[in-house]
Amino acid sequence: MALRLLRERHASRQHNSSSSSSSGTSSSSFWQPWLASLPQHVPTPLEFTAAEVQQLVLPSTIQAVHRLQSSVELCFAEQQQQLAASGCNWQDFLWAVQVLHSRCFLDAASGCHVAVPGIDMANHSSSAANAAVQLHQQHCPGAEEEIGAATDKAAATSGLGSSKSSSGNSSCFQLVAGPEGVSAGEQVCISYGSWPAEPFLLLWGFTPSPNPADAVVVFSSLQDMAACYFDYLKSKLTAGGNGQQLLQCEQLGAAVEAW
Repeated sequence: MALRLLRERHASRQHNSSSSSSSGTSSSSFWQPWLASLPQHVPTPLEFTAAEVQQLVLPSTIQAVHRLQSSVELCFAEQQQQLAASGCNWQDFLWAVQVLHSRCFLDAASGCHVAVPGIDMANHSSSAANAAVQLHQQHCPGAEEEIGAATDKAAATSGLGSSKSSSGNSSCFQLVAGPEGVSAGEQVCISYGSWPAEPFLLLWGFTPSPNPADAVVVFSSLQDMAACYFDYLKSKLTAGGNGQQLLQCEQLGAAVEAW
């Protein structure tokens, strides 16, 4: 998707350049308004330095960032030749990945990530969302493929974020106001989901506050929890001077670590 986005941006820039040097009679690129609206920088942990990653403190979050960074670096290496053909480097690729991470929707039925220009401009609110994104889809063979190809076919439809196959099957994303409506001049906010802080940080580059769904992973396994408990017992027994119980506790702790 990042490669596709960069190709569209490259084509749009070439089109704008040729249009400005001509009489201006050529039609503008279909994607140009959306491309022009995209932010120049979307900071996420993908661009964190090693020192900045360590400041996240939680081992589970640090591991998640390292996995995400390694995955994107691998993708860049695999696509580097095609990216170079469009004059794109690592910074261009990183920009495209972060833009898509922060703006795509997940279709739960097909597992596809879909870019929906226009609707992707709505910000998140954990407690005051005044709108919602709805996906209308006909339940028929091939419908899941339509959703995955929505951005490819959007130019041939009457609205952004909708698609229609040759058989007449269709799917459409809609941004729908909540029961109380949206007042003129009021920001349209949706909920990105009831997630703890970590997914917000990894994908969107921010952590909402307040966040009713926030949670922290204290122990990654029962073994970690048991090891912490035995460390606590050892500290108490050491302070109390009970050598026999301390030895038993250390033996049990070693058994837990071996298990």
